[in-house]
This record gives sequence, structure tokens and C-alpha cells, in this order.
Amino acid sequence: MDQNAGFATCVNKYCPNAKVVYDLFHMVYNFGRLVISAIRLRLAYENKNKNDDNASMNPEIDHLSF
Repeated sequence: MDQNAGFATCVNKYCPNAKVVYDLFHMVYNFGRLVISAIRLRLAYENKNKNDDNASMNPEIDHLSF
């Protein structure tokens, strides 16, 4: 099933006994996207707190595309 909340609402309403299954591709994709975003935000926050004017020169985040 699609991970969109609208689908879950409809399934719960019209098929209350259905077993919900998500495909592995989208589970891995969404997990990876959330993890990468969390790391990116943490590194940006750490660089901001260090008053690092050269944040883009940080090798930890140079390879990330925004």
C-alpha cells in the first residue's frame, strides 16, 4: 500500500480487517531520505553554532547536494 495517509484512512474505513503491507523499496527510500535530512540538518546546526563562515568547505557535507 502507498504510505500516503489518505490511503491508510480509506483502508481502515472500508477494509478494517485488511493487513497493511508497504513495499521494501519505498520503506528504504523514505528511511534514507529522513536519515540524510537529519544528518544534513545536524551538520548545518553544528556549523552555525561554531560560527563557521566556511560551512560549505566542511568535508563532511561537501558531497551532499541540496
